Amino acid sequence: MQHRFQLLLAMLCAAFIGAGCYTSKSFLAESLPDIGLVEIRPNPHPEPVALDFEYGGSSGSEAVWLRSVACKALEETRAFSAILGPEASDVARLEIRMKMRATENVLAAIGKTVVFAITFGLAGMTYKEQVHWNLKWTARGQPPVAKHFEHKAFTVLGNSDGPSGLEPLPADTAQRRLIRALMRVSVRDLQREGKIGG
Repeated sequence: MQHRFQLLLAMLCAAFIGAGCYTSKSFLAESLPDIGLVEIRPNPHPEPVALDFEYGGSSGSEAVWLRSVACKALEETRAFSAILGPEASDVARLEIRMKMRATENVLAAIGKTVVFAITFGLAGMTYKEQVHWNLKWTARGQPPVAKHFEHKAFTVLGNSDGPSGLEPLPADTAQRRLIRALMRVSVRDLQREGKIGG
């Protein structure tokens, strides 16, 4: 299924490029939590943490870049003395699995838009995605704590304005904002529950 989607997406991009009208924009729903660092208390006794972060479907340089974004977002919370790799042992551990899943029939929409782009040289489509953020926090000597967050995002391909009232963003900027916001919410909620010092 995923390979079929990637093939059709490549066909759509090729159609847009051939028609001279290829663009791609990302949008984040207004419900994205805007958590300032003031809502996260500095940890008076910070300890190192092993961060195991995976973004579904990413590999190679993209996976490395996405993990660096997650590391930076976690460092900014000031909750830990150091962010270590997933191989680290005898330290607290934060595991995060992030996935983007289409919430509508993207395959059918792409197929129709490819035909329209090839025929008329103009096309545009918007598809919705549900962001899934699953984390597991394990403090040393304590049982793991699991949390799940969801958020909506939109991707626009071609000549379409996208959702009304939302700011168009390059894909990498949208990913950074999304990861930073969800990381801050995660740390804040774990602090409020007394799972992380602060």
